[in-house]
Amino acid sequence: MAGRQRKEPLKAKNNKKSDDNTKNTLIIVALIGAISTIVAALFSFPPFQRLFDTTPTSISVPTFVETAIPTGGVFPTLAQTPSSSLTPANIGGKLFEETFTNNRNGWFVDSENSSITAGTYKHTVSCPLETTESYCELYLEVPYTFPKNFRIDMDATVIETSTGSDIALGFQVRRKTKDHYYVKYFMTQGLYQLNIVFKGKTFRIIPDTPTTIIDKNLGAKNKLGIKVQDFLFTPIINDQELGGAEDGNLPNAGKTYLIISVSRGHSAIIEFDNLIVWEVR
Repeated sequence: MAGRQRKEPLKAKNNKKSDDNTKNTLIIVALIGAISTIVAALFSFPPFQRLFDTTPTSISVPTFVETAIPTGGVFPTLAQTPSSSLTPANIGGKLFEETFTNNRNGWFVDSENSSITAGTYKHTVSCPLETTESYCELYLEVPYTFPKNFRIDMDATVIETSTGSDIALGFQVRRKTKDHYYVKYFMTQGLYQLNIVFKGKTFRIIPDTPTTIIDKNLGAKNKLGIKVQDFLFTPIINDQELGGAEDGNLPNAGKTYLIISVSRGHSAIIEFDNLIVWEVR
C-alpha cells in the first residue's frame, strides 16, 4: 500500500507539468496566429505606387484589328508649336519610296478587300453596325525599318463612302509592342489630332483641331504626313506643317503603320500612293 501511495503524488506532479506545457504551446500557437494575421494584413494593402496613383483619365479609342493592352501610364508632355510652311532645311534624302507598281515590298493584301494594282494600294473597309465601338480601324504595317527621326508623306484618296460616314486616315509611329504615337486626319470633317498609347492607356497630345487644308471632296487627293524629330511631332497636310507638339515617353525607333478608320455602320474605299520616307537631320 505504501508503494502505491508514493506513486499518487508523482502522477499528480506529472499532470501539472503536462498542463503547463499545454498552456505554453497554446500561447505560442496564439502568438504565431496573431503574427500571421498582422503580416497578412500588411501585405493585403495595394503597392505604394497605387496609393499615390496620379495617372490621368484615359480617352476611349475604338479599334478594329486589335485592342490596347498593358496598364498604367505616364503624363505626356504637351507643348504645341505654331503652324508654318514646310521648311526642308532639316530634311535629307529619301530613305524609302513606294509607288505601288507591284507588291515587291510585301504589303498586306487579301483577295476580297485590298489590292495593289494600277499604281495604287486600294482598300475596302466596312464597319458593322453591330460593333460596340464608334469606329473600326485597320492598321497596315509599312514594310521598312524606320529610324528614330524621319518624315513620311503619302497620297491618300477617299474614292467612295456610304452616306453619312466619318473617315479618318493617318499613321502610327514609333510603335513598340502596343505603345505608339498616332496622328489621324478626319477627311470628312476637316480635323486632325495626335495621341499617344502608353502602357495601355491613350492620351490626347493635340486635341481635335479644325483645318481648311484638307480637301474634303470625294475623290480628292490629299498628301498626308508627319515629321518625327526627337521629342517633336509635327503633322503635315499637303506639304503644310501644322501645329506640332512635344512628348518624350517613347524616344526610340519603332514600326510605322497606316491607319484607316471608318465610323460604325459605314464603309469606304481608300487608295494610297506615292509613299516616301525622308531623312530628318
